[in-house]
Amino acid sequence: MQYTMKRKEIKNIIAIVLCIITAIWGIHYLSAEIYADSSPIASNNTYYIRNYFTGKYMTVDGSSVNSNVCQRTFTGNSNQQFKLSFVSAVGAYYYNIIPMNNTSLVLDLENNSTANGANIKVFNPNPSYASAQQFKFVQNDDGTYRIIPKRCEQSSPNEALEVAGPSTADGANIQIWDYKDIVNQKWIIESTTDSYANMCWDLPFSKTIANSTIAVTTGGHPYYDLDFDVAYGSAIYCPAPATVKSVGSVITAQTKSMGKYVIVDFDRSYNGKPLTARFLHMKDTANLSEGDHISSFAYIGFVGNTGDVIPPPTESKPYNGTHLHMDVNTEGQIWGNYLNTNNTIPPEKFFPNAKFRWF
Repeated sequence: MQYTMKRKEIKNIIAIVLCIITAIWGIHYLSAEIYADSSPIASNNTYYIRNYFTGKYMTVDGSSVNSNVCQRTFTGNSNQQFKLSFVSAVGAYYYNIIPMNNTSLVLDLENNSTANGANIKVFNPNPSYASAQQFKFVQNDDGTYRIIPKRCEQSSPNEALEVAGPSTADGANIQIWDYKDIVNQKWIIESTTDSYANMCWDLPFSKTIANSTIAVTTGGHPYYDLDFDVAYGSAIYCPAPATVKSVGSVITAQTKSMGKYVIVDFDRSYNGKPLTARFLHMKDTANLSEGDHISSFAYIGFVGNTGDVIPPPTESKPYNGTHLHMDVNTEGQIWGNYLNTNNTIPPEKFFPNAKFRWF
């Protein structure tokens, strides 16, 4: 009897061990499947890679081995388009970054170096240097990405891709440096199939109010616009590099409803058409002139209540109606109701992390 009990106990123990092994394997398999399916970037899709600070785009200067990788103003050409090809999900997602102007090449950490300032170039795929040709995309809280070469993960802090300088000039090198969560080390990944998707622009105010709820309304007119309920006199900043199209510091009959305004064409176009933004009802505009090129975060004016606002300001209530109206359209239109739902863009497309309230 005692011997039988021991045999049963052994059998039970073996069964329990087998169950545990099976469970562990199942959990590992399931987690691996979930991990693989939840990749933040779709494999083998093509993207533009824009620097958050400069607003300029990762560009390969050439189509041959050892061509340099730098930043340049948006053109949409194939040397600014990259296929992100998934490599593996062992501990992290790694991708080859393949330039579309020569898909036989991949982005490469020059000389397999992990030294600060090492350049990014393009080279033939080489299994012996795979860690210098594979990159991890880690999403930050603000929706931007840091891009870490696999070769650099052993250093502390990890080196990540950045615009050297940081410079806003065309041709500034893309290099690696210790990641410090600074703006020139942050990147926006934009699909090439939707030219204004996930632009991840900053809202046109200081960081302290960047996550305020934004009213989105048609307001009696047939187009999308944003109404920012922000204090009178708050500074307004341009959310992306742009060229000034028009400035209205004096209210005319034509612009009376708009009040004081700034209108810009962003560097990024859409199907060959400019993306035009209007900032209306300002208290004052910055000292800008038509044709001026302005960078991300450039100051353009102050929030006010000029033009047609509801309720209108009165002598006893001079701040009535204070808000910033902003809209973005694809036809270059700048006056009033010429805008319509066919050429204005739903705001969540270019401010994907903002909080919107529709009415």
